[in-house]
Amino acid sequence: MDNRRRVLFVCTANSARSLMAEALLKGQAGDQFEVASAGTEPSKPHPLALQCIDEAGLDSTTLRSKSVASVGDAHWDYVITLCDKAARECQPIASVGQMIAWDFPDPVPKNRHATFALVMKELKDRISLFVLVHQKNRPSVDSLPGCGCLQSIGGRESSGLYAADPATGRAVCLRADRGARCPATADQPLPGATP
Repeated sequence: MDNRRRVLFVCTANSARSLMAEALLKGQAGDQFEVASAGTEPSKPHPLALQCIDEAGLDSTTLRSKSVASVGDAHWDYVITLCDKAARECQPIASVGQMIAWDFPDPVPKNRHATFALVMKELKDRISLFVLVHQKNRPSVDSLPGCGCLQSIGGRESSGLYAADPATGRAVCLRADRGARCPATADQPLPGATP
């Protein structure tokens, strides 16, 4: 049985943003997430979107534009809309664990490679954070080195809130008071991380 969580990316035409997001999440964490995309008014994949996907070393051969209605009867753990219009129109999903609204500009009207590449980069950054936050095998806070930045309820010392720098695999403790890096753990590797 496939126990990957299911993610559906939705934009208006399912021709650029949602297809790029689908390819990026499959490339970054296809082992953790089953990924698809759809549009509220689907058209066809834009050639510049497919070019950017190919240039990133991702597979574009299986990407197809499809309607939300064609995937709306399935259960989705996360439905992520990529534009305000899709967020307003994305109602026919039968079973959704969590709706998330992101707003990325549509690169199609400018029809320039640089615009598509910029949206692709911004999607990649956001999806990296999504994967970091929603990964199944995230180390527990108690297994990370303590820095004493945060005190939990009852006065017990806590390790703080950790995030990982995807490029280095290093742990970063985020201090609750300012959201700043904690100098005590700036160079601590995450357990199991390969820098």
